[in-house]
This record gives sequence, structure tokens and C-alpha cells, in this order.
Amino acid sequence: KAINFMDEKKKTVKKSGIVRKSDIRVNIKKLDNLQNLLSELVIAKEGLKGFVKTGERESIISETERIANIVSALQDEVMKIRMVPIWQVFERFPRIVRDTAKELGKDVDFEIKGGDIELDRSMLENLAEPLLHLLRNSIYHGLERAEERKNLGKPERGHLIFEAERQRGIVLIKVSDDGRGMDTQKILKRAIEMGLVTQEKAKVLTEREILDFIFVSGFSTSNIVNEVSGRGVGLDVVKTRLRKLGGTFDFKAEKNIGTTFILKIPLTMAIIKAFLVKIGKETYAIPLTFVEETIELNQKFIKTIHSKELFVLRDEVIPIKRLHKTFGSENGDKEGLYPVVIINSESKKAALITSEFLDHTDIVVKTLPRTLTDIKEFAGVTLLSDGKPALIIDVPNIV
Repeated sequence: KAINFMDEKKKTVKKSGIVRKSDIRVNIKKLDNLQNLLSELVIAKEGLKGFVKTGERESIISETERIANIVSALQDEVMKIRMVPIWQVFERFPRIVRDTAKELGKDVDFEIKGGDIELDRSMLENLAEPLLHLLRNSIYHGLERAEERKNLGKPERGHLIFEAERQRGIVLIKVSDDGRGMDTQKILKRAIEMGLVTQEKAKVLTEREILDFIFVSGFSTSNIVNEVSGRGVGLDVVKTRLRKLGGTFDFKAEKNIGTTFILKIPLTMAIIKAFLVKIGKETYAIPLTFVEETIELNQKFIKTIHSKELFVLRDEVIPIKRLHKTFGSENGDKEGLYPVVIINSESKKAALITSEFLDHTDIVVKTLPRTLTDIKEFAGVTLLSDGKPALIIDVPNIV
């Protein structure tokens, strides 16, 4: 199915000429829409100039709102132009899966779902290598050979699925296989060998804590390092790449049932929705995809256990992060109610104590100055409507 899907799409592109990697094909209707919006903007600008001269306050407000709406529409059109279907960038995946499976002597059916889902072109290009690593990982570590599968009562051909779907401002990508899943005992044994955990502490680890060792740099249960297994590049590299793109990376695994890698990616890195908060005297932006809810928390409900603050929300224990201490801001401690943002990253929650809730808004993400790139708590910077900069909190690193 996947190969047929890709072949049909490639024929369409080939008929219309050669496209360089940096090029994006744009439908003429999208350019017409841009031209029309620019014309409206010019007219609105001239109208505003006239109202400013005559001092007509209500007309100035009305025209300003009109300009804001046009700018918002322009923003949407530009974002649409940057978007391309996933299949255009990932069209080589079926061939790579086929060749990898053949090299390992495995029979694999590969299926792509949601190939027409669109993402920012630059985002897709940054995702290509991490996704290839996940596909190879599934074939190498996950899927069994035909004889082993037959003995387990499974179909002799393994099933590998690449699935994309759009959800509320993000794209959800899943790479699933029906292979051997993950062996917690094997992972734990390897973690002990690598000195990641002591024999004593290993006895009290939960299943999820054991599985999380796969994200440690250099971790692998395989003694063979080759092109297929990833040349020693672990899942930690995939997770780091996703974080840099503003996304998250998680997985579900069940022994002899299979593994599903789950990637959540913003549609574009250029403009995101964010929740603005005050911490001390400064304004910070929290990407809205990580915000679960906001509450006011009374000091009396905060408990301290082993020097760590936490509280219980609807029978769930949530650790507390006092951001004013993290960022060295003033006026962070006070009595009474705290404005708290509950964040969720890769199934890990935390309560961020702030000084004040401001607003949620669209922000333009800019890279950090070179002097700040080593500070792990920040993912970027943006300019607010008043022209002042606001640092964007890197939620996965905070949690």
C-alpha cells in the first residue's frame, strides 16, 4: 500500500519538472490570496493615515482592528505556503524499509497512513533522519524473523506502520511494529553493566523507570553496531532532536506484542501559541502545547519530602518548580495563593509557580543569542507587542 501510494505521488511530481530540496511548489491560488491580502493592507494603511489626521478615535480603533485581521490572514497564508505533504520528504522510506528488512533476512509489510498530512518543510527535513532511525530500530530490534514469529503464533511477515495525523495545532506521528516489544530484564541488566543504576536501587525501579534507560546516551542492548542498528546512535539523539524542534518523544512497549514510538510536533517552528506569565518582574512564554491547566495554589497545600516540594491535585502527586529561583528573579516567595501553571511533557507533570498570569497569544520564535544557547531552560526568544523580548521556556528540560 505504502509503495503504491508513494509511486503515484512521485509520478505527479516528475511530470511537472525537477524540484530542488530547498524549493517549495506553490499553488497559484495561494499567491493570489497573498496579493489580495496585501492590497487590502495597503488600502487599510492609507485609511488609517487619514483617520489619524482627522483624529476620529472610533475609526482609528476600527481600522486598527481591520489591519490586525489582515495581518493574521497573511500569517495564515504564509504558513500554508511553507506546508508540504509528508510523503514529499519521506518518499524514500518504503525503499529503505524494504532494503533493511532484506539485509536482515526479515519479511516486513510497511504501511504509511496520513501521507497527505502537511507540515512545515524545514520541520520535515529535520525529522527525516530521526524517523529513519526509528524505522531501522523497529526492524532491527523489534521485528522477529519469520520462524520466530511462527513459533509465537504471529503472522510470519512483520507489520511496520508509519502513521501521521493532525491534532489541535500539532502533528502526531507514530512508528509502530508488532514485534517483540521491550524486555525490561534485559534493559535493566544492561543498565547495571553500564553503571547507570546499582543492584540495590534496581530492585525498587518501576517498569517505566527501567524502560526510560533506553533514552540514556550510548545505551543499547545490542553488542553489534552497524549501519542498520544505527551506528551506536541511540534514542537519546532522537529525543534531543525532537526537543529542539519544539516537540516531544515517547513510546509504549509490551513484551511480544510490539512497540509504538510517539512523536508530537508543532505544525511550524516559526509561530506558536504560547501562554505568557510574569516571573518576578520579567515576562516569559510557555508553549501552549505543554500547558495542561492553570490554578491558584494555597501555600498550606504544599508539602516538602526529601527537600522536594510537591502537592496533590485530584489524587495525583505533582512536583513543584519555583521558577523565580531557577531564573534568579526577585519577589518570588509570598504568602497566600500562587498562580501555578500545570505542565505536561512526555507524561511527566510539574507545577510551575509564577508571579502572575498574563495572556495567551501567538508568538514568533527566534533563536537564542549565542551567549544564551548553553542555558538549557530556554528554547528561544520572542518579541512582545510592546517590543520587549521574552524568553521561551524549554518545558521538557524544566520537567
